[in-house]
Amino acid sequence: MTLPYASSLTEQFDLLRARLDAGMPRCGWKVGINVPEVQRKLGLSRALVGWLDGDRVFSSGSAIAIPPGSKIHVEPELCLRMAAPAHANTDRASASAAVDAIAPALELVDYSKPAATLDDIVRGSMFHSACVLGEWKPSQARLDIADRVSLRVGALESEPARADLVPTDLADLVLLVAALLDESGQQLLPGDLILSGSFTARPLPLRAGQTATAELGPFGPVSCAGTE
Repeated sequence: MTLPYASSLTEQFDLLRARLDAGMPRCGWKVGINVPEVQRKLGLSRALVGWLDGDRVFSSGSAIAIPPGSKIHVEPELCLRMAAPAHANTDRASASAAVDAIAPALELVDYSKPAATLDDIVRGSMFHSACVLGEWKPSQARLDIADRVSLRVGALESEPARADLVPTDLADLVLLVAALLDESGQQLLPGDLILSGSFTARPLPLRAGQTATAELGPFGPVSCAGTE
């Protein structure tokens, strides 16, 4: 089956190869466009996959420059760390066991990137700009934590997290990403990270001088500060 955005996905992975060849550390992958109503608007039947910028992975509490002209927003997510490879045909038990740790995370997206068409969005890895990771915790099979997820930027609090945005089972999330990568000739490898997709449908803007803090239930807090 030829995907409607196949050419832009090829361009996305061409850019990944170029960045890796130039010395960027391999980092991993993100689930993007995981909000069902946005998928319908774009003519999609499921989420998409993009790659993470290995030069822009920050630890919780970091100060992150907000470039002039950017439109940086933050999303509360979970980050999985792979200890073993996984493919679309990996059995569920092995897919779950392939994850050795999970951390609370913020994904920073930049809405100043081109977005006139779905191809633009896919080519730009669904607006990915950076990720911020909290403390790694032992992996667990259940990810149904939406009722315990919150996000605040400055005095602004996000709308409630939604249980339908991130798979509630760890194996489902791993196999979703593995299947999307398999279709594109990519692989989930040991050491790869996976950002789960946002638990909230609307990210919050982050500007210089503001602090973003998310709580992700049993996985704990994660934060970053915007600077000029």
